[in-house]
Amino acid sequence: MFFRPLFVLLAALFVTLSTSVEGRELRIGDTAVDVQIHVNGDGATFIRVHENETDAGFVGRRIVALHGGRFIDLAHRGTRDIAFAMQGALYRIDPNRIFTPEGIVKTLRTNDRTGIARAHAEVKKFADAILSIIGAGQPLIALHNNRGVGFGLSSYERRGLFASGSGKTLVYRGTTGGQNFYVVTAHALFEGFLRKGLSVVYEPRGYNDGSLSYRYARDGIPYINVETVFGQRELQMQLAREAADLIMGKMPATEGRAR
Repeated sequence: MFFRPLFVLLAALFVTLSTSVEGRELRIGDTAVDVQIHVNGDGATFIRVHENETDAGFVGRRIVALHGGRFIDLAHRGTRDIAFAMQGALYRIDPNRIFTPEGIVKTLRTNDRTGIARAHAEVKKFADAILSIIGAGQPLIALHNNRGVGFGLSSYERRGLFASGSGKTLVYRGTTGGQNFYVVTAHALFEGFLRKGLSVVYEPRGYNDGSLSYRYARDGIPYINVETVFGQRELQMQLAREAADLIMGKMPATEGRAR
């Protein structure tokens, strides 16, 4: 009876020691954003951009420690948005709406419209630094949480479950329901989750909101968003593992560029 708890403790210690953590500081205006990069051998690349989505942070660290790969984690005062000041003006952005020029315009909130061009350049520099850390052409798995209302499959559905031709959004409501689901940018990924009966959205030509999902679809790079309700860490772990297996083992490096 004594040896099993000891074995579990030693195993947990081993996976902890096998993960290296590199910290990088990115600045946006007067605000420092701490980027923690957890690395454990080869594997998929995961990212959390919203620090208040705490389950996603736990899952990212744990899945890399247990199964290998890389987890990029943004820390900015525990909030969803990032607030910063420049030359006396205050600004606020959603860090998942900054990866296109149009997205920056839509997300940039300020008390000083005269400084918008200067702030736009600062936000773009910050977004480019994040993309550089991820790596050009690198398939990506983003981890997100929702509260079980509002954003979900219903945000994508039109008149219920449907599937349509090439270039159109495809939605499948599977065994994980309407709040625990994937968003993917490659049709082969959609088919992979469809075969497993898991809820999934294929969005090759989404709305240009500046999100990583839109940016990756535009550039033809495989991308998966693992979206789960708060409080379901084990489910998110399972879905993240499925995503890693699929994006690493069953996908070509890129798919045709979305128009």
